[in-house]
Amino acid sequence: MASVISGYQYDIFISYRHNDNRSGWVTEFVNALQEELAATIKEPLSIYFDKNPHDGLLETHNVDKSLEGKLKCLIFIPIISQTYCDPKSFAWQHEFVVFNKLAKEDQFGRDIRQSNGNVTNRILPIKIHDLDAEDKLTIENEIGGVLRAIEFSFKSSGVNRPLTSTDKREENSGKTIYKDQVNKVANAIKEIISAIKSPPPIMAQSSSVHHPAPAFQKKSNRKKIVIASFLLLLATAVVFFYQQRSTNNQQLILDKSIAVLPFVDMSPAHDQEYFGDGVAEEIINVLVQIPDLKVIARTSSFQFKGKNEDLKRIGELLGVSNILEGSVRKSADQLRITAQLINVKDGSHLWSKTFDRSPKDVLLLQDEIAREVARAFKLTLAGNARSAARITSNEAAYTAYLQGLYFFDQGTLDGNQKATELFTKSIQLDSNFAPAWVELAANKWRLCVGRVNCPDLPEIKRLAKRGLELDPDNATGHSTMSIFYRGEFKMKESYEESLKAFQLDPRNPRVLRIHGLALLTMNRVDEAIEISKKSISLDPVQPNSYRYLGRAYYYSGRFQEAFEVYKKAFELSPQLLASVVSTEYALMILMAKGADALLDFLKTEESEQTKLAGSAIAYYLKGDLTASNESLNKLISKYAGENAFEIAQVYAFRKDYLKTIEWLNSSYHQKNYGLILVGQDPVFKSFWGTPKFEEIVAKLNIPN
Repeated sequence: MASVISGYQYDIFISYRHNDNRSGWVTEFVNALQEELAATIKEPLSIYFDKNPHDGLLETHNVDKSLEGKLKCLIFIPIISQTYCDPKSFAWQHEFVVFNKLAKEDQFGRDIRQSNGNVTNRILPIKIHDLDAEDKLTIENEIGGVLRAIEFSFKSSGVNRPLTSTDKREENSGKTIYKDQVNKVANAIKEIISAIKSPPPIMAQSSSVHHPAPAFQKKSNRKKIVIASFLLLLATAVVFFYQQRSTNNQQLILDKSIAVLPFVDMSPAHDQEYFGDGVAEEIINVLVQIPDLKVIARTSSFQFKGKNEDLKRIGELLGVSNILEGSVRKSADQLRITAQLINVKDGSHLWSKTFDRSPKDVLLLQDEIAREVARAFKLTLAGNARSAARITSNEAAYTAYLQGLYFFDQGTLDGNQKATELFTKSIQLDSNFAPAWVELAANKWRLCVGRVNCPDLPEIKRLAKRGLELDPDNATGHSTMSIFYRGEFKMKESYEESLKAFQLDPRNPRVLRIHGLALLTMNRVDEAIEISKKSISLDPVQPNSYRYLGRAYYYSGRFQEAFEVYKKAFELSPQLLASVVSTEYALMILMAKGADALLDFLKTEESEQTKLAGSAIAYYLKGDLTASNESLNKLISKYAGENAFEIAQVYAFRKDYLKTIEWLNSSYHQKNYGLILVGQDPVFKSFWGTPKFEEIVAKLNIPN
């Protein structure tokens, strides 16, 4: 049976992993849906449901062509399970991803506007399990938005399985029953089909006024017809204008993305700058816990502190449609905070309010502002929102902590040294303030990078562990422990800590970056790329977000993309060129642009170590062995005790197997940070699989 729309083979395509139908669950669902559709929609709908486990498709067949006709459907229903979101699976790669692309490009588009102004999606997910955070992120990255699925999962203590027709509502903690959920699916299909067949009426009205008048009408009526047509056109235009304006305003609220700028200090003495930062920081910490709201990280939104930047421009740079800004005015016994939520596209004020309180009420006030903002977006704020300020009542300790974050975010040696002093001060003022312990550990680790057998490693571990003792759910603490274990070449423990951090706070850009690196270490490159992209979307002017994505591209062999992304990182923070990552950038230039481009870059490079390693490689590739040897000998004489890994890289380009292995072993004893990705490093590609090289990789204890 053909589709109800000409040119489409099916109305509905059911996509699932065949393991999820071993019990017959998918078959039963399809049968129930067909029955419900017959009772809901007048016109019969065609459903493609593959009952053959292999669908007649072999690895030698052209999968895209075989499915091309079948995926030419109006509605795509994926059965989302614990195993569906596997990028390597047939259902995901050849059905979900392909349909998402096809739907965006066909005549209707993937997203369909209904007559009431709401937007519906031709992908209608059915969720039969609670998903891991990584799986949810995979789907949301593919569809470019929040996963909104119709629930068919049965929930109770320790149970995670599909909902069945025999389950009782009172036994299911989700309080859903099978029959009702099938009815929801049928109604959703009806809405989508109706929207496709009958576009919003305003478009029809606009075109109808152009129909010519019948030829048999009398000449005396033509003038009236012309006037009436003009008035109808004018009325239509006016109605369209106001409806469009109303729709736009609704869309602004529905576009749930926000950046919170630092609150401006309006105090008489102008001594409350960090208090204004703290107010904004805590509002971000609360808002970020709303799943349906995209909240830009403080490291990006605080980049505009003290700058008279146009809000529309800020919105464009941060990728948001709404900005919360405000001011603080604080005295001994009086606190006034003003806040306003502004749409950056047209400058309209969606919400604004002034609060007069006692300074003692600041924590409650921050929550109150966050809840007001949530209501403006028609969202609900969780009652158990966590924030750093709630963990300490010592205002001086919290202020020192905020100041430390400010310097930490600068990403410079001087900034890190100042941050160390301020985090230490915060701990001295309140020894139970967990975030200060965690940030001090992270900061000391940053000062360790690039140092051979960094003597601060035991101290870093002690600080991070103390922070987690005080607050076991501190995601940043677990990320820091992941970094520590990586420096110890304990890759299994490193991955476990990064995964724990990701599960606790999957929208924290720093957590995402660390977890992406852990995935990259395990050669899960595609996942690392997607995680890094998510980090950029939440922290779009933070250079480290681009560094981590560039690194993932590099190790996947996408050298041109790696170069472009790293270039963006250095545009955001030129100071990065003076750090240890300059050698990474040099290799990306070499792989993407060639030896001449690398030599041009090295002319302006400040790091002698990078210049020597880079020139030794570039001159060798250009056939100038004398110049290459000169640079290599200087590199060995000056940096053999500090960075054997870069010497190994030079010998790898020379295809000198024994020397490469010798210097890689030295790197292992130095605990050189570059070694953790040696198994994916394209520099060593010619040695992959060789016995001595694989022995070195095995020492890193990388889990499968």
